[in-house]
Amino acid sequence: MSTIVLINGPMNSGKTTVAQILAEKLEGCSYYDADQESRKHQSAELSELIEKTMAYLTESGLKSAAIGHDVILSGVVYEQDFDNMKAAYEANGHDFYCIVMAPSAEVCSNDRGDRILSNWERTRIRDMYEKGYQNPEFADYIVDNSTQTPEETAEVVLKWLDGRLSSEAA
Repeated sequence: MSTIVLINGPMNSGKTTVAQILAEKLEGCSYYDADQESRKHQSAELSELIEKTMAYLTESGLKSAAIGHDVILSGVVYEQDFDNMKAAYEANGHDFYCIVMAPSAEVCSNDRGDRILSNWERTRIRDMYEKGYQNPEFADYIVDNSTQTPEETAEVVLKWLDGRLSSEAA
């Protein structure tokens, strides 16, 4: 049985950076990023893009888990897609957790790291916060990473995962 962790949250919340750090820290872990996959399908309609990206995250995660790897996924995942992913992973005997990066809307709407946001992205982030992407009901753990470095956030996530996995083993 493998552990699959989805790092979810609004645009520019730090998902990719934290997920990459986690994947580096967890030995024998595979990492898959929705943004990288979606770039391959930029000409697709939005619904098709979401479908292909979610299929990529689910199928890639299942392949890695089947050979005993734990898996870190990152991307904006909506409730219906989350439910489908969770069902697929659990049907194959894997643990599946959703951890949401949830910095304040103000922090998320500003340029972070090397990323310079466009006006469209700033508007989309405001929309995501109004719709509650920073605190979905399906989240197992929500991290307010407004004042943390990505490394500090990854340590918080690792500590939570360790506690979660230890309590399930007992």
